[in-house]
Amino acid sequence: MDLQNAIADLRNLFHGPWTGVVFLCIGTHRVTGDGLGPLTGTLLHRLTGGHATVYGTLQHPLHACNLESQMVHVKKKHPGALLVAVDASLGRSSSIGYITVASDSLLPGGGMGKALPAVGHISVTGIVGPQNRHPYRVLRRTPLFRTALLAHQIAQGLRGVWHMPPVPAVWEVCDSAPQIHRIRRTYP
Repeated sequence: MDLQNAIADLRNLFHGPWTGVVFLCIGTHRVTGDGLGPLTGTLLHRLTGGHATVYGTLQHPLHACNLESQMVHVKKKHPGALLVAVDASLGRSSSIGYITVASDSLLPGGGMGKALPAVGHISVTGIVGPQNRHPYRVLRRTPLFRTALLAHQIAQGLRGVWHMPPVPAVWEVCDSAPQIHRIRRTYP
């Protein structure tokens, strides 16, 4: 199953009268592995044109220090919106490069031991590195190319579901590089 179909299946589970779609792209641009959210947000920001709102870009990241205050703002400004949370995650070595789509909230910072509020109605995570006793070190050492490929794949999948214009290629190499888009569905 591809990413667009997995996200479309989840979108169909939420039949409510949504007032719009808000993308919450969580992470910091200062750490390559954790930059998945802001990079995805930057790609999606170029596409919003009235279709969706993006919080969390390379220029204005949505991270642990501002997440709670920004969520208060999002809930006031976009009541009734479908919230799609995007974040990097760590997992088994054999799962690096997987994109996980789930019909529930995500807990940002969980792998780092941070107690942050759950966010989103739908969550999309990209597994950027192996989980171990030193998660910050893993995120710092994650190759930018891996993070960028996952961000591009996630942005393409989200664009397809919400019928937005195509995401322009971030770099020429992306079109000829091996595609990382293994999908694992975490919902029934």
